[in-house]
Amino acid sequence: MYSLWSNYIYIHRELWHYSKKPFLFQALEIVSQVLTGFFGILLPAGILLFLEQSSGFSGFALGTLVLFLCYAVVFVSHTFLQSRNAWQYTEFRTGFFTRRLLCHFMQIDYAVLTEPKTLQLAEKAVGATCSNWVGVEGMFRYDVTIYSSFLGLILYAGLIGTVHPAIILLLLVLSVLQFLSYRRAASYEVRRRDDLSEIEVSQRYFQKQSYNTSAGKDIRLYQLNGWLDGVYRQLNKRYQKILFRIRSAYFANDLLTLTLQLLRDGICYGFLIYRLSHGTMTVSGFVLALGAVSGFSSYFNEITAALSKSVLCLEQIRWLREFFDLPFPAGHTLPFRPELAEEKPLEICFSHVSFSHPGGDKRILDDVSFTLHAGEHTALVGINGAGKSTIVKLICGLYQPTEGNITINGIPLGSLNPAQYYKAIAAVFQDPFALSFSIAENVSCSPLEETDRNRCREALIRAGLWEKIASLPQKEETYLGKDMADDGITLSGGEMQKLIMARALYKNCHLLLLDEPTAALDAISENKMYETYSTLLKNKTALFISHRLASTRFCDTILFLENGKIKECGTHDELIALGGSYAHMFEVQSQYYQETEEDI
Repeated sequence: MYSLWSNYIYIHRELWHYSKKPFLFQALEIVSQVLTGFFGILLPAGILLFLEQSSGFSGFALGTLVLFLCYAVVFVSHTFLQSRNAWQYTEFRTGFFTRRLLCHFMQIDYAVLTEPKTLQLAEKAVGATCSNWVGVEGMFRYDVTIYSSFLGLILYAGLIGTVHPAIILLLLVLSVLQFLSYRRAASYEVRRRDDLSEIEVSQRYFQKQSYNTSAGKDIRLYQLNGWLDGVYRQLNKRYQKILFRIRSAYFANDLLTLTLQLLRDGICYGFLIYRLSHGTMTVSGFVLALGAVSGFSSYFNEITAALSKSVLCLEQIRWLREFFDLPFPAGHTLPFRPELAEEKPLEICFSHVSFSHPGGDKRILDDVSFTLHAGEHTALVGINGAGKSTIVKLICGLYQPTEGNITINGIPLGSLNPAQYYKAIAAVFQDPFALSFSIAENVSCSPLEETDRNRCREALIRAGLWEKIASLPQKEETYLGKDMADDGITLSGGEMQKLIMARALYKNCHLLLLDEPTAALDAISENKMYETYSTLLKNKTALFISHRLASTRFCDTILFLENGKIKECGTHDELIALGGSYAHMFEVQSQYYQETEEDI
């Protein structure tokens, strides 16, 4: 766990490496802010002083003019520096930390990313870079307040000390009491931050589903809006309840602060009036001392609030650092990473592989051993929850085995060059993912100017989507969704799966993993699609996953997975003759399809 001081050093060190100019301009802003406040109390006292000296109108006018000119220069300088520096902090937050956060989020270990505690930490880390007055940027903004208030306290303490040192002691005692009260309220807010983050994760999920156009049909058809709204309102009530308790803590602090301020003003102003009425203080000195007392208390209030807010910012920076500490996939930083031979089909070997989610006791896979032979097509079948998708994620390197080894052409998967390995494989998952860019860019996963148009069209033809794309005015340059272009289109579930298949074909990989990508298609379309893939992928290693057993009969080998174990292995005919779990499931599904055809 990082300390507040280490977080403070960290964030300023990062800014120093990013740019050294902000430190110079911040120092100038701090000085200008102190001088602006000082001239605010000096002006009326100075004018009275000129009148008391009876130096004539010309002397009075000249002195007043000089004061106003100095104040104008200081005020304009402060306004300029305040505006300029606000932008440099925002630029550092968005141009450096936000980008770094997004890049890290896209690279951290996938198994870690899917953990609930990681999502909560990510929510809190995002909060450190989402606004001007929190986290990274807030730290530098509060720095200005803290340092300028500290210098102002020294300046005004010197002025007050010329009146009577006891006043300084009184102000310090009352101000410390205010600080302790405010710190108590701020500490309570920090303690409840985890509760708020947990609710914010849920709120963000409901907001995402409400705005998700693909979920719109189900929400309307099944009248889910009332239910979702009810759950969202319950989350808001919990959120508001916590916020109310936080505000109540601050309200108690405000009451105590008001009482202490009344006590301070009563004593200090009474003493100054007493000195003035007995002729031991001039009117100009009275005004200056009055302004110094008020300014001292104001600065102490500002530094108290700023210090407490800075503590919150430092806590948020701690969350950001902890998020940056989340690991990259195993082997990501190995000094030596052997490369795969180009243009060679991949052979995948699982040797006594077991897998459990981090921190979990249940084994998703238990002592699994099999080989995907180079150039052969293998089917992985089994009921939902058997662990099929986990095997795909292990092959992709998204998960790391809890026990056992996975080798690619005899090389341990964890020691391979990740970039080259990912170029050699392609996966088509059940839930299609596409960006709000053009269709061509979604197929090539590259900028439009770097996309091979002929290769893109061939992939779309093979995936069975070109007829749809060719009918569009801009063809493959058509955007998906309305986020980036008003004339963007929305593909159906089946069309989206075909688009993702075209992406895999465009890649011309040596290993293709199909994790039930045809779930949105009917049985006939799925069978036809898989047979097409089988033809297109000759001499390439492929793993087909489907819950429809009839779609994988063409494969060289079928692996039947049950309860995290490979229960049966063989060809379709061999497993039917075996009369085991595969044969039973195939018989059940065959009856279902026959009944469906008879009903038609």
